[in-house]
Amino acid sequence: MYMRKLLSKREDREVYFDGKYIIKKRPNLFLDVKSYNYFAKRYDWLVQVIDVSENTIVMEKVDGEMFYDWRYTATPEQLYKICIEFKDKVWKSYFNFNTHNTNTRWIDSSSKIFFNGDAVPGNVIINEGRPIFLDPDAWTWKPWDLFVQKIRQDDMMWFNEYVEYAHRNKPNE
Repeated sequence: MYMRKLLSKREDREVYFDGKYIIKKRPNLFLDVKSYNYFAKRYDWLVQVIDVSENTIVMEKVDGEMFYDWRYTATPEQLYKICIEFKDKVWKSYFNFNTHNTNTRWIDSSSKIFFNGDAVPGNVIINEGRPIFLDPDAWTWKPWDLFVQKIRQDDMMWFNEYVEYAHRNKPNE
């Protein structure tokens, strides 16, 4: 029997590897599995959730390189594909979900929208050139105004990564 290996511990969360799956434990864990699975079935850039129970989420182990390590060896074109094109594809998926969920493309300002509330580079692993978001419990329903603020903040982070590592930082020279 394989013992659980502690991968990280921060504040009120612990992440383990049990030899097959990644297990994340934290208090007050909530994930709208039905909504998350909508995305997981349509987009290959999400970690697959195996099980969700009180305070625990079990997910597939994704091999690859964390974005913050990968960016040092990526070409400007690779960085553009992830930081700009991929990020835009993720943002568009939020609107596609809302259209599917409400049967209209129009979003009422008092509505909530389901999205990745922590869609930042630190939650992405690059697997054979493909970005995959980790941290499924970051997916949440939030009011429209908070959604807009959060995606603008995340957008700036992604753009800064592209500018810094494709055009300003010279890690390979």
